[in-house]
Amino acid sequence: MTTPDSYRQKVYDSYLTSAGVSHADLGANYSIRLPYLQYLVRNFFPTDRTVRTVDFGCGYGALIKCARSMGYTNVTGIDDSAEQVAAAKAFGVDGVSAGNIFTIVKSISDASVDMIITIDVLEHMRKDELVSYVLEMQRILKPAGSWLIHVPNAEGPLGPSIFFADFTHETMFTRSSLRQLLATAGFSKVQTFEDKPIAHGFLSTVRRIFWEIIRLRWRFLVAVETGNLDKSRIYSQCMLALVRK
Repeated sequence: MTTPDSYRQKVYDSYLTSAGVSHADLGANYSIRLPYLQYLVRNFFPTDRTVRTVDFGCGYGALIKCARSMGYTNVTGIDDSAEQVAAAKAFGVDGVSAGNIFTIVKSISDASVDMIITIDVLEHMRKDELVSYVLEMQRILKPAGSWLIHVPNAEGPLGPSIFFADFTHETMFTRSSLRQLLATAGFSKVQTFEDKPIAHGFLSTVRRIFWEIIRLRWRFLVAVETGNLDKSRIYSQCMLALVRK
């Protein structure tokens, strides 16, 4: 007998295969992503490199590998896709477990995690699941802990393209809707950030310059239509959030 959301697990079971990614491709994929991963670690991770960090929906462990290479010694991961976990093992990333993140989070002790990571995870959940999930995040996070979130951005002109690129995506966010969700669990310290191109070489620097130019045009269009001159509006297709207790 199938359950209403069993389709998700069927997709997760072949998550890499359906994307045309093999174990042989992981090294090249990691190299391409590395400047961005390093940016996340430098800007959003705690300065204490011994803190307990759990990456929910960690994929093949790219961020875990990067964080460890930068000195973080207590980073583990969980992913719903056994295929992704097998890829992590093949890529030499240990400490990655296969399992349903809803089930596993319930087994984690109260106030025992210093940092939570959910990169491209929350959009896979229905609204009722999200409310339950953020309550669990609040429960397991230490009083001075932090939570790094990356989700598709409904305010961005290209947000729908990233949202509809994955069949298992259920929910899209704006700054306000994400804050509303987090408030249900008592989170009030929420910082949101544009997910801009990271300048780390000539081509990426050119991309960043053009991004800033195009962003001005989008700001102008919004201002003309709405009269809203909010400089903090996020236009990138995804957004980052750093949440603290």
